[in-house]
Amino acid sequence: MSGGTYLDSLNIAGLQSSLIEGSLRDHGRLDASDICAYLRTRMKEFQDKLPATHELGLRLANFAVAPAFHIRDMNCRNPNVIVFSGVLSDGAAVELIQHISQLNLMLEALPSLDKADEKGFRIGFDTSAQEQENNK
Repeated sequence: MSGGTYLDSLNIAGLQSSLIEGSLRDHGRLDASDICAYLRTRMKEFQDKLPATHELGLRLANFAVAPAFHIRDMNCRNPNVIVFSGVLSDGAAVELIQHISQLNLMLEALPSLDKADEKGFRIGFDTSAQEQENNK
């Protein structure tokens, strides 16, 4: 890990690719589940690069003073809400509820909260379970 941290800015405007074109072609609009599919891919790629002692963190990119938090889960609520659940570095539980039109997130490598284990928490990315949840 060079430079002390990994940072990766997620700008949903970058979705002007086959994701948007395919989604609009398939059902005429871009839903939270479409954005979640993109985010899951990016988050997994980012997490896979992390050293074992670090875990996936998230911060609102347009509010640099907001603390980063350790992501534990992400859920989509169609048609337009994404909920990120996690914990702050002091262990306090947090949830970030975002409308898909306001997403501007920064993924960040955070030192593991479990200092005794020295292994960072890893989020599982089971897209089949998420798809079932979205269709409820």
